[in-house]
Amino acid sequence: FSMASGNIALNIAKWYMSSGISETLLNDSEYKLSPNPATNNITLESNQKLEIEISNIQGQIIKRLKIKYNKTDIDISDFASGVYIIKVQTEKGIMTGKFIKE
Repeated sequence: FSMASGNIALNIAKWYMSSGISETLLNDSEYKLSPNPATNNITLESNQKLEIEISNIQGQIIKRLKIKYNKTDIDISDFASGVYIIKVQTEKGIMTGKFIKE
């Protein structure tokens, strides 16, 4: 997995972490997640099919989704506040990132 610093504002998938957590870059220009940190929903934009797994920091899977093209809103309103791991599987491989639920 390729990791580097970045901001969420670009077209490539960048997961901006605040609260002293390091920034993580998912190196795939074909999807992006926003906002981060989030409160009730995160939006995933993609031009390809994705399989998503969201887990808590302890590794317990909270949500699994199959996403087709375009924008998809993911409801996280029932998640407790904290840091979550998102695993994105595409035809090109699997990448992981983090987001914060406020």
